Amino acid sequence: MTPLSEHKAAEREAIARAVNAYLSDGGKIQKLGNSLAPIKNMTWTEEDEARWQAKLNGDLPPKPERKRARTKPSKKDVADRLSAARAAKHQANRAALAPKVRQLAELGVIRSHIAKTIGVAAGTVDKIGQEHGIEIPLQSRRGTRQARNNAELREEWE
Repeated sequence: MTPLSEHKAAEREAIARAVNAYLSDGGKIQKLGNSLAPIKNMTWTEEDEARWQAKLNGDLPPKPERKRARTKPSKKDVADRLSAARAAKHQANRAALAPKVRQLAELGVIRSHIAKTIGVAAGTVDKIGQEHGIEIPLQSRRGTRQARNNAELREEWE
């Protein structure tokens, strides 16, 4: 909210009365601490020049350094961090299942039965085996129906 011009005029008059009272009591206006004479009826351009001279003389304090704005991480960095966290979580879950998989593999249970027993996918059982050096037994192949029929035909032709 900007003050009305009549309020500004009242403030100026109050300041002028205070200055006159100070001077009439024997007070003296001295030079300001920044080695500039008191500003009297200066225009804006003269005030800017006075400030510039004070800056050149080193009388003005330096401007405080601005804090560097915090930069946002890129979407790729965020995605990489989330992906790494997710991978670590899944790896910890697989590590918890490794003793059960090792025990069933030593008993000769095949991967699909191990997966059903512990409630995970067969690919997860393979991954646990790779990560923890567990040798998962392979399913013994009895052959498909077509393969058996072909074998029987070969025996007949021989």
